[in-house]
Amino acid sequence: MPKRPTPSPDAAALRRRAEARVRATAARTPGPRTDADTQRLLHELQVHQVELELQNEELRQAREAGEAGLARYTALYDLAPVAYLTLDRAGAIRSVNLTGATLLGLGRAAVGGTAFSRFLPADARPAFEAVLGTAFNDSGKHAVCEVPLQPTAGPLRFVRIEATAAEAGDECRVVLVDITDRQRLGFEALLADLSARFVHVPADQVDRMIEEAQRRVVQALGLDRSMLLQRAEDADDLVITHAWAEPDFAAQPGLFAKRDFPWVHQTLLRGGTVRFATLEELPAEAKRDQESFRTLHQKSIVIFPLAATGRVFGGLSFGTLAAEREWSDVLVQRLQLMADIFANALARQRSEQALQRALADVTRLKRQLEAENAYLRAAAQAQPIDIVGNSPALKRVLSQVDHVAPTDTSVVLLGETGTGKGLLAHLLHRRSRRRDRTMVTLNCSALPPTLIEAELFGREKGAYTGALTRQAGRFELADRSTIFLDEIAELPQELQVKLLRVLDDGQLERIGSTKTLTVDVRVIAATNRDLAQRVADGKFREDLYYRLNVFPIAVPPLRERREDIPLLVWTFAKQFGRALGKPVERIPQT
Repeated sequence: MPKRPTPSPDAAALRRRAEARVRATAARTPGPRTDADTQRLLHELQVHQVELELQNEELRQAREAGEAGLARYTALYDLAPVAYLTLDRAGAIRSVNLTGATLLGLGRAAVGGTAFSRFLPADARPAFEAVLGTAFNDSGKHAVCEVPLQPTAGPLRFVRIEATAAEAGDECRVVLVDITDRQRLGFEALLADLSARFVHVPADQVDRMIEEAQRRVVQALGLDRSMLLQRAEDADDLVITHAWAEPDFAAQPGLFAKRDFPWVHQTLLRGGTVRFATLEELPAEAKRDQESFRTLHQKSIVIFPLAATGRVFGGLSFGTLAAEREWSDVLVQRLQLMADIFANALARQRSEQALQRALADVTRLKRQLEAENAYLRAAAQAQPIDIVGNSPALKRVLSQVDHVAPTDTSVVLLGETGTGKGLLAHLLHRRSRRRDRTMVTLNCSALPPTLIEAELFGREKGAYTGALTRQAGRFELADRSTIFLDEIAELPQELQVKLLRVLDDGQLERIGSTKTLTVDVRVIAATNRDLAQRVADGKFREDLYYRLNVFPIAVPPLRERREDIPLLVWTFAKQFGRALGKPVERIPQT
């Protein structure tokens, strides 16, 4: 016969109660009078015993099922994809599932009793405390916030907190959802948006856009401050030109001096990145920098060099002041992209500003030249050309000038040296349709043959030894105006062909260029030589002679207009008198 198991204390007590009840029932109930009654009673007892055994079996199975269900629930609770915590009114952790303990970076046994705010940066704690207060003060209300979470070990995470107070009101059930990946995707979208915005940003909006981007990056990553540094023009120090910080933190001094951060300066100028999660990570040679960072309450920072055309001109920093922060390689790569965007924008801004300054200088000089030109034109128009005389010979010449001046006909002024051919050339231009543009002059005998071609037709850079720049020729400068070629008979014959082409077609090429230029120029020539004789002697091209000699004007010498001498004498006397401050009132006859 199998050994019966030893009953538990609860089972023994239950048996004693059953025996007492049987004795009481037997006292009230008469005993069996016959054997049949006895047999019936034994049968009933056996039935009751079987029923009890069946009930006990059902209870055992129910207990085992309950224990199995509790085990399954505990596994689901521990391995749930979200963290479950129970907090008291002070925010201390009473219980946490395995996912929550892993997220916080502690074992489950070590988490109990720990203040949850310990895992939050200082600037995130007010939001958590507000959620906790709402959950306890408004029973049944679902309070939510999103904050950064700093585990005991590992990088910063971002979580969504959902809190609901229990019915008893002494504890709060909290669900933590890790939204770091969602935040990362949001940051990627932020970088893409900022990259697009900086593509065509105008120079006058770059500064505002950079500070706005700093704000968005700092807030998106839960940082405290961002600074953009640029090298000072007159020193090796870095000047903080753009910065944004959370309102709770004091502004950084305007100078990132080399004497305070020598290692940082050296690293940035070499194109390296400064990066530390704690001040203790700085190398031994950065001891001075470490002291300076500690003075500024800097906990963690990453600083990227800003470079353009291979030259480092500054740095871009992101940092924390409230809590230490790990900088993952992925995050550093993304922030490096932000630094490159800022560097390109600042380089474009500098180029555009330099271009604008250059354009402003050009505009200023242009206006100055226009003003000077207008002044000179006004002065020239205010002072009539001094052609003095009333002789018939001079009147005949002036009549010819009035006749030919309004046309574009080429004119040759013939006369001895000193007869005023240049004065008549200016008078011809003054009375022509081209008078609004400056007349260009060239004395063909004043330059050697090797230079006169470049003066007339221009040259390209490098056309010959000493041609260091491009030079526009006199014909180009005289486009839509008049050119006065004095001493035309002295023009070398090899250049007479090119001059003939300009007169015929209005076309020329600079020395060293194959590009044909077209000009619209009226030619006035002058000479003291007999051009017809020069043609006969073979020293002047006949076709050029006829092309120039369309309207010759012979300028008479003073000996052929003696009646103009008294007028000239008085004119010179008055000029010299004004110059000397002694007016001339009479001139002796002898």
